[in-house]
Amino acid sequence: MNQEHLDQAQAYIRNNVAGILEKLTVDLLEEKPEKTVEFMIDWLEKHGDDAYKEALRRIKHRPMGVETSESEDEDDEDEEEFHRIIEAKRATIKNQRKSISAEAYGHYNPKGDFQPKVVEKDSHTKQKIHGLLSNSFLFRHLEEKEMNIIVNAMEIRHYEPGATVIKQGDDGYELYIVGSGQLRCTKLFPEKNEDTFLKNYEAGEYFGELALLYNVPRAATITAITPATLYSLDRECFNHIVKDSAIRNRNIYEQFLSEVDILNSLDNYERSKLCDCLKIQIFEQGQRVIREGEKGSSFYLIIDGEATALKVNPATEKEEPVMEYRPRMYFGELALLKDEPRAASIIANVL
Repeated sequence: MNQEHLDQAQAYIRNNVAGILEKLTVDLLEEKPEKTVEFMIDWLEKHGDDAYKEALRRIKHRPMGVETSESEDEDDEDEEEFHRIIEAKRATIKNQRKSISAEAYGHYNPKGDFQPKVVEKDSHTKQKIHGLLSNSFLFRHLEEKEMNIIVNAMEIRHYEPGATVIKQGDDGYELYIVGSGQLRCTKLFPEKNEDTFLKNYEAGEYFGELALLYNVPRAATITAITPATLYSLDRECFNHIVKDSAIRNRNIYEQFLSEVDILNSLDNYERSKLCDCLKIQIFEQGQRVIREGEKGSSFYLIIDGEATALKVNPATEKEEPVMEYRPRMYFGELALLKDEPRAASIIANVL
C-alpha cells in the first residue's frame, strides 16, 4: 500500500470509525459481556446511527487545520457506506469472536516514533518519584530503563486547597501521583443530585489512569483539601511505556476480584480502584502468613498455591489443621470486620 492509500485509509478510520468504536468500547468495558460479538451487533443496531452522527458532528466542529467533511452530500454517502459495512459484517461475524481495544495501533493506525520528554528535576525529587512509582500497582512491573523514562517525563504540579485537579466527565490527558498533601475524590452517580464522597488520596497514591487506560472521560472529580504537590504523566508517554502491560495486569486482577465472593457486590469502578490497593506477596513453603492471636491489619487473596489454617487445640496445646485454602479463596477478613485478633494461623503451601 502506497503512502497516498495509507493516508486515505487513516483518514477514513478517523472520520468514520474511531468515534463509533470509542463509544462502543466504553459500553463494552462497563458491561463486560460474555458474548462479545452478539453484544456488539446488538449495540450497533440500537446505537450505531446515533454514534455515527455524533462522530460526524464532532468532526465538523473540529478546530481549523483538522480534517472535516466537505459537504452534507458527503455525509450522506458516508452514512450509506456505514450501513453497508455493518450489514456485510453481520453476515460474516455471526459465528466468530473478535476483540476490540480502546486505542488500537497497527498498519492503519501506526504508533509514531516516540521521543519522551525530559522535565528537569533535582536528584532528590527524582528519587522520591522513583520510590512512589516502585510501590504502585501500575508502575512496579516496569524495567529500570522504563522507570527512568517515566521519572524524567513527569511534571511537577502544585495545587492550593479547593483547587480542582480533574473533573468528572472531562477528557483525560494525564494521570497524577500524589507527592504530598491530601485530596478528596467524589462522584456524581445517576439519579443523584449531590456528589458522593468516595475516598481521600494521600502521598503515594495515584489517580486519573482510567481515562488513559480505556480512553474514556474522567470517572470522578478530585479536589485538593490541603496544599498538594502532584507529579503528572502525559498520555503519550503513558501509552508508549506503561499502557499495554498495565491493561493486561489490571484485567487479570479485576477478573480475579470479580470471582471473589466477598467482593462481588462491587461495581467496575470500585473493583478497578481496589486493584490499586493490592500488594503482591510471595511466601515460601511452610512460611507463616498470619499468626493466631495477633492483631490483623490486612486480609489476603490467594492467587497461586495453597495454604493451611492451623488453630491451637486447648486440650493438647498443639496446632491442628482446620481448613485448606486454594486459589481465589481468601482469609484474614474477620479480624478486619470484627476488629478481633486473628482466629487462626495460616501456613503457605506451594504447589
